[in-house]
Amino acid sequence: MTEYIEKLVIEKPVFGGYGLGFHEGHAVFVPNALIGDIVRVKIKYSKKGSLFGDIEDYIEHSPDYTKPICEVFGRCGGCNWLNLPYLKQLEYKTTIVKEILHELDFPIKAVQGSPVSNFYRNKSFLPISGSSKEPKIGMFAGQTHDVIEHETCMLHPKVFDDIADLIKAYIIKANVSIYDEVSGKGTLRHLGIRYSERTGQIIVILVTKTKKLPFTKQLVHLLQENVKNLVGVVQNINNDPGNRIMGSEDIVLYGVPYIEEELMGKSFRLHYQSFFQVNTSQAEAMLKFAAKFLQSESILVDAFCGTGSIGIALSEYCRKVIGIETVTQAVDDARENAKRNKIPNCKYYCGTVEHLLPQIIKSSSPDIIIFDPPRKGLDAQTVQLIVDSTIPRIIYISCNPSTQVRDLKLMVKAGYRLVEMQAFDMFPHTWHIENVAYLERL
Repeated sequence: MTEYIEKLVIEKPVFGGYGLGFHEGHAVFVPNALIGDIVRVKIKYSKKGSLFGDIEDYIEHSPDYTKPICEVFGRCGGCNWLNLPYLKQLEYKTTIVKEILHELDFPIKAVQGSPVSNFYRNKSFLPISGSSKEPKIGMFAGQTHDVIEHETCMLHPKVFDDIADLIKAYIIKANVSIYDEVSGKGTLRHLGIRYSERTGQIIVILVTKTKKLPFTKQLVHLLQENVKNLVGVVQNINNDPGNRIMGSEDIVLYGVPYIEEELMGKSFRLHYQSFFQVNTSQAEAMLKFAAKFLQSESILVDAFCGTGSIGIALSEYCRKVIGIETVTQAVDDARENAKRNKIPNCKYYCGTVEHLLPQIIKSSSPDIIIFDPPRKGLDAQTVQLIVDSTIPRIIYISCNPSTQVRDLKLMVKAGYRLVEMQAFDMFPHTWHIENVAYLERL
């Protein structure tokens, strides 16, 4: 295998944050590379005839290149395109969406930009490494578990970095041991922060291997003195040696384990582990797009509803919302969120979509279903259940267009037609894309 490519011309962006070039008949994928870059590349590995490598040196920068405003860009794995002006990032993402969805033979609109492109994340979990004398809190380098520290991250609010500094001071003073992935020894694994853009409330989460965490009262006092609008400090216990961040057990060291957030004029109680879109302003723009497919007499099934944020946000646009969720705690939160907003037309059921949807169709005759599944998309059984149902309309929100297109093809083949589709930039400076598709049964 070629160890170095001395002069590679990057021709286009592709899914995953890579720039694509070609060398001796091989496709070459290079992270952080832009259209028009001419680079010297060190090849790391090959896969199915394609080569993957890193930039060793620039022979010539892309005409679109801009100097990144972060000192660790290219080493930290948090951003992909901080070296590209934001409007160009949207052009890249539009190119990528068109490439992924071309099999649908459907016109693709330009990706809709985010109202805010910097400091937009309302949640971050930062790995901790190093030692109790020299702790490191940052983000993993690309495709490794090496923690890269930064001065100011452009993805999350500045207060997150201030909190990280406080936690480092606590680690040093309290001599807290840091978890080591190789040996399995040590205590502290991750620092989590959840923040409400609309209310300013903050929760701090420390993920540990065991319940033993020294001087927690002093830790709480330190955070109370220095973090405005702190509503909770939680210790989450995860003794699993795998790469899952959080465990199922926790200890509330201070306050409450949730924040108050607002979306589409509704108020939500968000548990620190609950799913919620990381870019609140863009999530609102996306839901306003989805709302136009609802009618005042619609009965909406909110599949995989979590804590009910989507259905509750859309409740004023339809007659009834029926939520389905497998996690009991999330169902309880969804019911509480409906109650706190005085919304009587939202009902929530605990169970699987496979089990409950046929019963709901029989009893309530819903005319539209909305879902926002994990990155792996829908499983084949769920797709089949939906296409076999009598539900005439579908709204499919996806954070992974490559699995979404697989599911959409099955739906189209089964008798649905794509009516409208719009991608949203939920994650500026990264390659990630959120796409919304609306389908109607023929």
